[in-house]
Amino acid sequence: MKVIEHQHPLKLIDLQVKNEDAEESDEEVEEEEKVAVAQNEFVCPCKRCNQPINEYYRYYYKCIDDSCDYSLHKFCAELPKILKHRSHSHLLTLIPNRSGWTCYNCLLITEMPFYKCGANENESCNFAPHEWCTLLPTEVHTTQVTHNIPSF
Repeated sequence: MKVIEHQHPLKLIDLQVKNEDAEESDEEVEEEEKVAVAQNEFVCPCKRCNQPINEYYRYYYKCIDDSCDYSLHKFCAELPKILKHRSHSHLLTLIPNRSGWTCYNCLLITEMPFYKCGANENESCNFAPHEWCTLLPTEVHTTQVTHNIPSF
Protein backbone atom coordinates (compact mmCIF):
# COMPACT_ATOMS: atom_id res chain seq x y z
CA MET A 1 0.00 0.00 0.00
CA LYS A 2 1.15 3.53 -0.78
CA VAL A 3 0.00 6.67 1.03
CA ILE A 4 0.36 10.27 -0.10
CA GLU A 5 2.63 11.48 2.69
CA HIS A 6 5.25 8.68 2.82
CA GLN A 7 7.84 7.65 0.25
CA HIS A 8 7.94 3.88 1.01
CA PRO A 9 5.20 1.25 0.56
CA LEU A 10 3.46 -0.05 3.69
CA LYS A 11 2.73 -3.62 4.78
CA LEU A 12 -0.26 -4.78 6.83
CA ILE A 13 0.63 -6.12 10.30
CA ASP A 14 -1.67 -8.29 12.44
CA LEU A 15 -1.13 -7.68 16.17
CA GLN A 16 -3.22 -10.68 17.22
CA VAL A 17 -1.52 -13.49 15.29
CA LYS A 18 -2.50 -16.85 16.77
CA ASN A 19 -0.09 -19.75 16.56
CA GLU A 20 -2.12 -22.94 16.68
CA ASP A 21 0.40 -25.45 15.28
CA ALA A 22 0.41 -28.44 17.64
CA GLU A 23 3.62 -30.08 16.33
CA GLU A 24 6.08 -27.68 17.95
CA SER A 25 8.73 -28.23 20.60
CA ASP A 26 8.38 -26.63 24.04
CA GLU A 27 11.25 -24.24 23.25
CA GLU A 28 9.54 -23.02 20.07
CA VAL A 29 6.23 -22.54 21.92
CA GLU A 30 7.97 -20.66 24.73
CA GLU A 31 9.72 -18.38 22.22
CA GLU A 32 6.41 -17.70 20.41
CA GLU A 33 4.72 -16.88 23.71
CA LYS A 34 7.38 -14.23 24.30
CA VAL A 35 6.61 -12.72 20.89
CA ALA A 36 2.86 -12.77 21.63
CA VAL A 37 3.42 -10.96 24.93
CA ALA A 38 5.51 -8.35 23.13
CA GLN A 39 2.68 -7.83 20.62
CA ASN A 40 0.15 -7.40 23.44
CA GLU A 41 2.33 -4.64 24.88
CA PHE A 42 2.93 -3.00 21.51
CA VAL A 43 2.26 0.73 21.19
CA CYS A 44 3.41 3.20 18.55
CA PRO A 45 1.96 6.48 17.26
CA CYS A 46 -0.08 6.70 14.09
CA LYS A 47 1.66 9.21 11.84
CA ARG A 48 -1.68 10.48 10.46
CA CYS A 49 -3.86 11.00 13.52
CA ASN A 50 -1.14 10.99 16.24
CA GLN A 51 -3.21 8.55 18.31
CA PRO A 52 -1.58 5.36 19.69
CA ILE A 53 -1.64 2.11 17.73
CA ASN A 54 -1.98 -0.90 20.02
CA GLU A 55 -3.42 -4.43 20.07
CA TYR A 56 -6.94 -3.01 20.40
CA TYR A 57 -6.84 -2.08 16.70
CA ARG A 58 -5.50 -5.50 15.65
CA TYR A 59 -4.27 -4.40 12.20
CA TYR A 60 -1.99 -1.54 11.29
CA TYR A 61 0.27 -0.58 8.39
CA LYS A 62 4.02 -0.33 8.85
CA CYS A 63 6.70 0.86 6.45
CA ILE A 64 8.38 -2.02 4.59
CA ASP A 65 11.76 -0.41 5.35
CA ASP A 66 12.67 -1.81 8.78
CA SER A 67 14.82 1.22 9.58
CA CYS A 68 11.76 3.48 9.16
CA ASP A 69 9.25 3.87 12.03
CA TYR A 70 6.34 5.10 9.89
CA SER A 71 3.07 3.42 10.99
CA LEU A 72 -0.64 4.07 10.44
CA HIS A 73 -3.88 2.68 11.84
CA LYS A 74 -5.52 0.49 9.20
CA PHE A 75 -8.44 2.91 9.17
CA CYS A 76 -6.22 5.96 8.69
CA ALA A 77 -4.23 4.33 5.89
CA GLU A 78 -7.36 3.30 4.00
CA LEU A 79 -9.06 6.71 3.97
CA PRO A 80 -10.17 7.52 0.44
CA LYS A 81 -8.02 10.08 -1.41
CA ILE A 82 -11.15 11.61 -2.97
CA LEU A 83 -14.40 11.87 -1.01
CA LYS A 84 -17.91 12.89 -1.95
CA HIS A 85 -19.49 13.96 1.33
CA ARG A 86 -23.28 14.12 1.55
CA SER A 87 -23.15 17.58 3.12
CA HIS A 88 -21.07 19.29 0.46
CA SER A 89 -21.60 19.79 -3.27
CA HIS A 90 -17.93 19.52 -4.33
CA LEU A 91 -15.51 16.60 -4.21
CA LEU A 92 -13.04 16.65 -1.31
CA THR A 93 -9.35 15.71 -1.63
CA LEU A 94 -7.30 14.24 1.24
CA ILE A 95 -4.38 16.53 2.10
CA PRO A 96 -1.55 15.52 4.45
CA ASN A 97 -1.10 18.21 7.07
CA ARG A 98 2.34 19.20 8.31
CA SER A 99 1.39 22.25 10.36
CA GLY A 100 -1.50 23.13 12.61
CA TRP A 101 -4.69 24.25 10.88
CA THR A 102 -8.27 24.74 12.03
CA CYS A 103 -10.95 22.25 10.99
CA TYR A 104 -13.83 23.93 9.13
CA ASN A 105 -16.39 21.90 11.08
CA CYS A 106 -15.28 21.49 14.70
CA LEU A 107 -12.68 24.31 14.86
CA LEU A 108 -10.09 21.90 16.30
CA ILE A 109 -6.54 23.07 15.67
CA THR A 110 -4.79 19.91 14.55
CA GLU A 111 -2.01 18.36 12.49
CA MET A 112 -4.27 15.58 11.20
CA PRO A 113 -4.87 15.15 7.49
CA PHE A 114 -7.90 16.98 6.20
CA TYR A 115 -10.19 16.96 3.20
CA LYS A 116 -9.97 20.13 1.14
CA CYS A 117 -12.72 21.20 -1.21
CA GLY A 118 -11.80 20.45 -4.79
CA ALA A 119 -13.85 23.29 -6.29
CA ASN A 120 -12.25 24.81 -9.36
CA GLU A 121 -10.27 28.03 -9.14
CA ASN A 122 -13.26 30.14 -10.24
CA GLU A 123 -15.27 29.12 -7.18
CA SER A 124 -14.46 30.28 -3.68
CA CYS A 125 -14.91 27.44 -1.20
CA ASN A 126 -13.07 27.09 2.10
CA PHE A 127 -14.68 23.82 3.18
CA ALA A 128 -11.91 21.71 4.77
CA PRO A 129 -12.93 19.27 7.55
CA HIS A 130 -10.41 16.97 9.19
CA GLU A 131 -10.75 13.23 8.65
CA TRP A 132 -12.79 12.53 11.80
CA CYS A 133 -15.38 15.21 11.05
CA THR A 134 -16.08 13.64 7.65
CA LEU A 135 -17.39 10.61 9.54
CA LEU A 136 -19.99 12.53 11.54
CA PRO A 137 -23.65 12.16 10.62
CA THR A 138 -25.49 15.13 9.15
CA GLU A 139 -28.47 14.44 11.42
CA VAL A 140 -28.91 13.03 14.90
CA HIS A 141 -32.11 11.06 15.53
CA THR A 142 -33.45 10.71 19.05
CA THR A 143 -36.71 9.38 20.44
CA GLN A 144 -37.84 12.98 20.94
CA VAL A 145 -36.92 14.92 17.80
CA THR A 146 -34.52 14.99 14.86
CA HIS A 147 -31.78 17.64 15.04
CA ASN A 148 -29.71 18.86 12.14
CA ILE A 149 -26.03 19.37 12.83
CA PRO A 150 -25.50 22.96 11.69
CA SER A 151 -21.85 22.81 10.58
CA PHE A 152 -22.33 20.09 8.01
